[in-house]
Amino acid sequence: MKSDKVRKHPRVASKPDNPITVAFKQKELQELTPQMKVRDISMVGIGIKVPLGKRFLKEGLVVEDMVISLPGTGKCTLSGRIVYKRLGHVGIEFLDSKPTEYRKLEEFTSRELKAEQRRKHDKK
Repeated sequence: MKSDKVRKHPRVASKPDNPITVAFKQKELQELTPQMKVRDISMVGIGIKVPLGKRFLKEGLVVEDMVISLPGTGKCTLSGRIVYKRLGHVGIEFLDSKPTEYRKLEEFTSRELKAEQRRKHDKK
């Protein structure tokens, strides 16, 4: 079933051949870094696959200074708050950060969304 909802900020999926990665700087979260995979990212947040059973990852937890590697753009450092946790997935909403960091994210998402539109158009 197709949803009638249109996202204000579309998501960009992480690609297996050139993935978006994230590393936590917070000491209690650093051990998770090698076990996580980014599902998708938008201008307002990031979806991450995490190992099951990590009880300290709770809704409302503030995650400071996530270093996000964006293929073709570089790294940006953002903070966020966990807004949902479901069966091995967490959604982190970005909190206010430096404008320079958001520009990197905007550059990446804009470029990837345009590339996706071109690929869809070329398939027609």
